[in-house]
Amino acid sequence: MSPTATDIVRIARNLRYTSVRPLIGLKVTLQSNLDVPQNLHAHIQKKLEYELEFKGPSAVERELALVKYSILDLTFLLNADVLDSTGGSNIDTLTDLGFDGNLTELGSLKSEIRKHKAYLRLFLKSTLMNDKERLTLRHLADDYFPHTFRIEDACITNAPSVWFFKHFYM
Repeated sequence: MSPTATDIVRIARNLRYTSVRPLIGLKVTLQSNLDVPQNLHAHIQKKLEYELEFKGPSAVERELALVKYSILDLTFLLNADVLDSTGGSNIDTLTDLGFDGNLTELGSLKSEIRKHKAYLRLFLKSTLMNDKERLTLRHLADDYFPHTFRIEDACITNAPSVWFFKHFYM
């Protein structure tokens, strides 16, 4: 069942979404795929004073994203109290995030918002690989790490799928 206009307005009002500007543009060197959560935590803890719990993706999923797209799309769980100081949103926010005119995709946002959880989302891109190199990559080379990434986007939200259209790469 598609959300009604009232549902869309309610979702837009209840969605919490704030860019974390101090992290955007930050270059981080990660030591290994297995240590991504710990490495990132060490880098971003200097800019954010929140307790973070890494939620995903798994090391295998991260390696696939690195091989195919040279990106890391990461989710950390935060204390839900963080949402109290996080900016609200509106219909324009949904549009800016890429949700289309019929907004049938909002069902997942609605169920995520109801859980009242807070997430830090980070979107990192390799600073070292060009598209030609990436297209020939079949697996991560033994010397891939340590590797430098740039945080292209960072946000605090109550809906981890909020970037589904903004950073669509599947």
